[in-house]
Amino acid sequence: MGAMGSTPPWNQTAIPTLFAGTLILLVAAVAVRGKRAPEFVDPIEKGAVTLQLVEPMQFLGPRAGMRIDELLSLLDPKHRSEFVAVSRLPFDLEDCPKLRTWLDSADGQRFERLVVDLRRGTKESAFAALALLFQLGRATSWDTPRLSSASADAERFGELLQDWLSAWGGTAAGDELLRDPGLAAFLVYGRVMRTAYEAAWVGRKEGPKARARGFVMSLTGADQARHSDFGQALQRAYPDAFASLTQKEDFLSGASSQAKSLHPEIDGECGD
Repeated sequence: MGAMGSTPPWNQTAIPTLFAGTLILLVAAVAVRGKRAPEFVDPIEKGAVTLQLVEPMQFLGPRAGMRIDELLSLLDPKHRSEFVAVSRLPFDLEDCPKLRTWLDSADGQRFERLVVDLRRGTKESAFAALALLFQLGRATSWDTPRLSSASADAERFGELLQDWLSAWGGTAAGDELLRDPGLAAFLVYGRVMRTAYEAAWVGRKEGPKARARGFVMSLTGADQARHSDFGQALQRAYPDAFASLTQKEDFLSGASSQAKSLHPEIDGECGD
């Protein structure tokens, strides 16, 4: 009876040991957490933190309207109120207006001024500008009408993309945020300007073709022994688009074909 009523020897030490072990683990966890917990930084106030957007290429896609407001926090405070007022304009367009007709309207002029201001700002602002330009290309008509050689709408859209690439192409090649968007902008530029120089009754239109060739070679160095950083990035990512740049006539055929595959809705006809 005495043996049955006594406390087993292991039970006399197990509970204190278990308690002590738990206490040690708790103290260690608090200490580790205290070392690892980052101090809160407001990237807008301090401006030292580059926000990492999840799937940034979505801002250039057909569902960009669902996320465009996320870009507001990336912008310089002086651009935010105008971005709120203007950024939705190309997303709200109906009936596929002519690109030049809309850009020459009051809303279009305000849109273009915002794009220029954003392009002249930080790389995050430049990214926002490109997102708006892609939507402009989706929501307006810039393709060559049937039985026509008119290419003014395509040329104007090409000029907007060229201005962006001129300002940011060199930076984009080595930048995590801008690299893929910058290459995508070049592909779309290729489709747009190919549309422009193909708009001829016979042969090709020499004016837009010569302007596009001069810019493309300056940007990529495709006609040089040493290609530019942007050219090298393009060659790695889209070798067929790069290879066609050395063709004498249809030098943007490769970029245009790739743009049709990756961004089929930017077709100059609002995806119709």
